[in-house]
Amino acid sequence: MAPEGIIHLNNPEYYVLGDSIDRKDLSERISADFTVVFERSVKQKKRYLDTFDFRLCNEGFYLLCDEKSFILHNSHFDKPIAELSASGKKEPKFWWELPSCPLRQELRQRIEVRALLPVIEIEKITTPVRILNDDEKTVLTLTLEDIKVAGNSGSTITHLRLRPVRGYGNELGEFKRYLTQLRLKESEGDYLKTLLSSIGKDPKDFSSKLNIELTPELSSLEALIIIMKHLLRTVKLNENGILKDIDIEFLHDFRVAVRRTRSALSQIKGVIPDDVTEKFKEDFSNLGKMTNLLRDLDIYLLDKDRCRAMLPEELSPGLEQMFRIFKDQRNRAHKDIVKSLKSKEYRKTVESWERFLNEPQDIIPTPNSEVRVIEMAGRIIKKRYKRILRDGSRINEATPDTELHQLRIECKKLRYMIEFFSSLYPEEDIKTLVRHMKKLQDNLGEFNDLSVQRASLKAFIDKLEPSNEKQRDCIVSSGGLISMLFERQKEVRSQFTEKFMEFQDKETKSIFRKLFYFKRESIS
Repeated sequence: MAPEGIIHLNNPEYYVLGDSIDRKDLSERISADFTVVFERSVKQKKRYLDTFDFRLCNEGFYLLCDEKSFILHNSHFDKPIAELSASGKKEPKFWWELPSCPLRQELRQRIEVRALLPVIEIEKITTPVRILNDDEKTVLTLTLEDIKVAGNSGSTITHLRLRPVRGYGNELGEFKRYLTQLRLKESEGDYLKTLLSSIGKDPKDFSSKLNIELTPELSSLEALIIIMKHLLRTVKLNENGILKDIDIEFLHDFRVAVRRTRSALSQIKGVIPDDVTEKFKEDFSNLGKMTNLLRDLDIYLLDKDRCRAMLPEELSPGLEQMFRIFKDQRNRAHKDIVKSLKSKEYRKTVESWERFLNEPQDIIPTPNSEVRVIEMAGRIIKKRYKRILRDGSRINEATPDTELHQLRIECKKLRYMIEFFSSLYPEEDIKTLVRHMKKLQDNLGEFNDLSVQRASLKAFIDKLEPSNEKQRDCIVSSGGLISMLFERQKEVRSQFTEKFMEFQDKETKSIFRKLFYFKRESIS
């Protein structure tokens, strides 16, 4: 708390003490060169919480907790934006475990279904310091923070924070020049990232989004290996979260990495030998299948509140019974996944694929191995795009649902290829393509999800006994839900033409033509 009468500006600035000067020397120099008041030091233990993929940190926030409170900070301004007393409260794992409050709402929109995990724990000794002028007025406040990261055998990190006082800008500038003379540099990045860097963590390393850097002169084989290594790393990173059942996104990201691997093997053809391609396509197909049931049940349980809202109150008892059954099935499905991930067969698949990727010199050359990746990418994306335009333009009200499902798969394949090779093309053009594709994919994806949900609910009902009173209520509620899902599916299908027309508009066609077509070719 600042002494009465001191008005701080919004943005603090901070420095990390390094080899040029230590904490003791800095204190002695400041004391000798300025009139200073050292306030009483305060010792605290704090924990930073974030999701596995650092959603808060990567958006410029950090969640700090101690014995007294949970505080969400904006790291750019070092400013709390939401706070909750921690007195008697268990450390939250999900946003919905918090009472109704601004912190709950902030976390809900930022972390969605991801669990909060402790990412770093610190012991901090904070010493406020005031710089006075000749009139003994405070013209600048400093804070010396001595931070020890738990579990880190390294030395203590010392931060110096500057917080300007309104009306004393000249004094701030003078003091910053003074720090420059002492060879202190203003820290780059935010507070938490600096701490994470000290223990060798980079929040960007844990993103589920593809961040693959390719260059046009790479061969298709070199590019494919880079892509596959990235995907394999994602698979392995998510194993532990699935085993411990931390949150449902570990399974989701695992499945997406597996699907992307299969898609790359299927579409980037003739780059590795056919027998190798077929073997690993089958292996990764089996990995995907083993996760299907658990993912379907996760989606049902996640949609519990939406399903409740779709049905009248009198059908609630049967609906609750249905979700209790789903929860039991989900627990059994998770045990099956744990068994599969710990099996020799799974380890053999992952290790043999990793060995293959790590020994490119042993890969038998194929006709497409040395083709430049920029040529391969254009060829694949152009072919997939033309197929989507052809098949999508044929869909009308009488088209069977199966053709929409097939178009969804084609769109997904195209999206994967654009994401794999995005670094080869202008960023803004790729963002525009992905934005237009996403609208169409969202429509086709929801249509497919509704079909899957209806079919699985029908299969669920077929296993129930109408003579059992509780199961009879469950049958009625499930049947009502199927009807509501069918109505929603009809609504989604009616929106398809509009979404497809947006996808094949002039802007999208122009970008595809510029990036992936030769001048003599045209888009039909």
